[in-house]
Parts: sequence; C-alpha cells; structure tokens
Amino acid sequence: MDDSAGKAGESATEARNPYRFEWDEDLELFARGVIDEAMAKTATSPRQFAYYSTMAAKRIVQHVLQKFQRRSKGER
Repeated sequence: MDDSAGKAGESATEARNPYRFEWDEDLELFARGVIDEAMAKTATSPRQFAYYSTMAAKRIVQHVLQKFQRRSKGER
C-alpha cells in the first residue's frame, strides 16, 4: 500500500496548524473530573445537560488558558 497520500495530508494540516500537540496527564485528569461531575449533575436533572456540559467546557478552557501558552513548533 502507498502511504504517500496520508503523509501529504499530514503536511498540509501541519502547514495550517504550526502548533505541536503535547500530552498532559494533569489536564486529562482535571478534564475527566470536571466531565464526571457534570455527568453526575446531569443524571439528577437531565434537562440541565446543556447547562452543565457548557459549564464543564468553560472550566476546562479556563484551566488550559491559565496553564498553557501557545508556541509554534520551532520554539522550545
């Protein structure tokens, strides 16, 4: 099989998005906790799903904005 088509697609994506992905276990644990909390609240009040999921997303975004900064791939 020829993987050149997949590699070309990856380089096109990299050209549009110069930031590199880094795995952060603390962020994952925080996000899972916030999501679990929102799901628990939703279980008791299903009509409030949109509200609790939006609040969870906002908390996760705030955490990311406070903890991380943007760097392009060339920066270390």
